Amino acid sequence: MVARLALPAAALVGPSVLVIAGAVLTGRSLGSDRAGRHPRALWMSLSAIAVTYAGLLVWVIPAFEQQKVVPDLARWVADRASPTHRVATYRLNRWNPTFRFYVERHTIDIDTLHEAARFFDEPGPFYCAMVEQSYRELVARGAPIEIAYGRDGMGATSGRALWRQRHPATRFLIATRRAGTAPGRDQ
Repeated sequence: MVARLALPAAALVGPSVLVIAGAVLTGRSLGSDRAGRHPRALWMSLSAIAVTYAGLLVWVIPAFEQQKVVPDLARWVADRASPTHRVATYRLNRWNPTFRFYVERHTIDIDTLHEAARFFDEPGPFYCAMVEQSYRELVARGAPIEIAYGRDGMGATSGRALWRQRHPATRFLIATRRAGTAPGRDQ
């Protein structure tokens, strides 16, 4: 987790204290029948858990939040979109609810190339959130869009992504109509 989330080395204090306390308590319990019921054992356990919890609050949770870029994309759109802008997401799937929550306006969920072509062909300005791979696919198929804003972030939504093979950051984008194109052309 230190490498994946770019945590400082001090973040290892929490897990280290937990392991040391566990080892000490295990050693004591092997040497005495009553060691596990001693008040010191209780305080040692609670202290280790408290230090670990503090480390989670101070280092781990803020690092996770920094990697969540969909709320940032939605706020960027909310700050710039006029009432005439149409807002959509293209194949964001599990991030759609988060995007809709933070953008605070009606959002169209687009899942197919045909739906995307229809959306881009309609008159009026728009913003469409997507990942870079989807953007490249749409542009290769002639979509008249360009990148208005982008951020790198964690594409995984599960903690398992932290201890399995290392995945590169996902690039999340906000696309808009390419300058100089009109609806119905270039598609």
